[in-house]
Amino acid sequence: MNTDIIVLFIEIIFGIYALQIIVYAFTLIIERKKTRNSIDIYKKVAVLIACRNEEHNILSCLQFLYAQKYPTKHFEVWVGDDNSTDNTARVIKDFIQDKPNFHYVKITESIGGLRAKQNVLAQLAHKTNADILLITDADIITPDTWISTMVSAFENEKIGIVCGTTYILPKGFFNTLQSLDWLFYMGVAKANLNLGLPVTAVGNNMAVRNNAYKKIGGYESIGFSITEDYKLFKEILNRTEYTVEWVFKAENTNITYGTPSLLSWLQQRKRWLKGGLELPVKVWLLMLFNVLTEVSMFVSLTQGIYFFLLLLCLKTVVNTIFLLTIFTKLNTWSKNWTWSVILYPLYQMWLIPVLFVYFLLPFKVKWKNREY
Repeated sequence: MNTDIIVLFIEIIFGIYALQIIVYAFTLIIERKKTRNSIDIYKKVAVLIACRNEEHNILSCLQFLYAQKYPTKHFEVWVGDDNSTDNTARVIKDFIQDKPNFHYVKITESIGGLRAKQNVLAQLAHKTNADILLITDADIITPDTWISTMVSAFENEKIGIVCGTTYILPKGFFNTLQSLDWLFYMGVAKANLNLGLPVTAVGNNMAVRNNAYKKIGGYESIGFSITEDYKLFKEILNRTEYTVEWVFKAENTNITYGTPSLLSWLQQRKRWLKGGLELPVKVWLLMLFNVLTEVSMFVSLTQGIYFFLLLLCLKTVVNTIFLLTIFTKLNTWSKNWTWSVILYPLYQMWLIPVLFVYFLLPFKVKWKNREY
């Protein structure tokens, strides 16, 4: 292929990418404030947590929930133990023994053909008549304003689902890069929603109006999925009159922990992609364009190191503008992100194509010592 054509093709790809990311940043900057931190009428809230072998994380999760500023009499916490083989049950029971609004449920059977987290959440939802169901994970750190901020969005009666942002604790080399990656793509999801393209919800930071949940018949009516958050998100938007809101604020931003190795990272992302096969064509085209952008980085090396470095600098600048916008909106910063912002384009360049290849390989998805 003619060298000039290759260069032109790569320049077009990166021009489109740069424009896309700048537009995303602009939508975050100009967004009007839609939610308040104050609440006129306190709704009854149930926090649902599915856990399996989380003895090292669940106590911290429950402690942060116990510290919520939302009135205790208006919220309850339901923890479903999905056949843990470690000391998870004892840790939970010891903590909740003097807290009447915290409940432990041992999950031993499946309902509606459901499995894993989806099965646990479905059974927990039957335990409560709360107005709002908040869903999070056992390894999550919630700010004390999490419940009140998420619930405030439901003052708009048209809202059926509320999403919040989660990022990985930026501690250690790989985790810090994962942290940026989570923030980057949650910013992308939020920006796409602002542009009228709902992409997905985040299963460790989401809330559902119980009426909307019941209207679709709950998890039992939508069938098993390894990405139960997206499945619920999709069904409520497609089968009810309710809409979605992503509250992009520090007050409802959660923190979690990264995957410890590249293999576990690939397994996690393959699970997400496999569950996302039902995503709209427009979303898949965006993801494939993302892969094409990273592949173009490798191809640019055939045109000389200076051309590659020029593209790398462009991508770094554009990504940094977007990430700084996210940091500002969420009022968050870590000194570890200073150096990782520079390395992040290289992280994307290598791992996105590797993930795409790994996704196509005929391996089963492994998660929580189970295969799917």
